[in-house]
Amino acid sequence: MKPFEPQKDYTKVHNALFQLYTKLPDFKPDHIAMYTVLMSYHNEQYGYAFPTKAELALRLNCGINKPARIAEVLEKYGLIRCVSRHQAQVGSNDIYYVYAPIVDAGEFTNTFREECTEYDARAAKLLQRNSKPVKVEGLVAESENALDASWF
Repeated sequence: MKPFEPQKDYTKVHNALFQLYTKLPDFKPDHIAMYTVLMSYHNEQYGYAFPTKAELALRLNCGINKPARIAEVLEKYGLIRCVSRHQAQVGSNDIYYVYAPIVDAGEFTNTFREECTEYDARAAKLLQRNSKPVKVEGLVAESENALDASWF
């Protein structure tokens, strides 16, 4: 067991959110945070989460409208489905069905082919920019500190 692993009161999160979904151009850390919050609010008996808009804003440390914008992106990529409920009847909480992410890299790439192609081009540019020439016995060589493209 890792010394920092929680023993209780924690939510397991798929590594795919960090390793795959961050390849999507509009998928940011806020999306991972909200997905995790919705997972923690998930009610097994009902099969969904139903935090209020205020609870989400407080957990995410943001304005009252930002969770709705974050939810749009999560829904776009099939991670949640948000069902609005009539505010006059039940308050200001919507229903959030939370779905498991795609965890297979090949399936993810096939599903989001265009986005992954754009990510690969961006990664190549960043790796090239990160690679600094160094002098080695009168020759110019690539920096040993450059990231290996296979890491991505």
